[in-house]
Amino acid sequence: KKKKTTGITANAGTKSFGAYRSDNNASDLTNGDNSELVFNAEKHDDDGLYNVSNGRYTPGVAGIYYVSAHVTVNDINGTGDDLYLKFCISGDVSTVANSQTRYAGGGSNFTDVHASASIKLTNNSDYISVFIYQDAGGSRKPQANLSWFYGFRLS
Repeated sequence: KKKKTTGITANAGTKSFGAYRSDNNASDLTNGDNSELVFNAEKHDDDGLYNVSNGRYTPGVAGIYYVSAHVTVNDINGTGDDLYLKFCISGDVSTVANSQTRYAGGGSNFTDVHASASIKLTNNSDYISVFIYQDAGGSRKPQANLSWFYGFRLS
């Protein structure tokens, strides 16, 4: 069934993409602040809607979208270290995140966090991106082939 939104149609299950980190050369994650993640390679991108240079998924049609992200980060290993993964609409980290996962360090060399959400976009120009917060110090990076971001249209 097609749903018409401001003159543009899109079926559920379309607008699909899958992106991942292909190397460990990402910029360090900012200590004590939110960093927008960039997944620099794609598994698939039906309509060229994910941008590998800025990490943003811009479907171009208002609607509800399912997104999922998984990130492995090095050296979140102190008992007071925090790692948060969240989805934001059009870069707005000041609002309540659409989904958020927290991990507190516990002595491992690498830490995995995962989040998923169904997100309602109200404007055709809205985009979804993944942000991460960590307070474990400098030199923390999303790891190659262990960090990914996927999504598609629900309705």
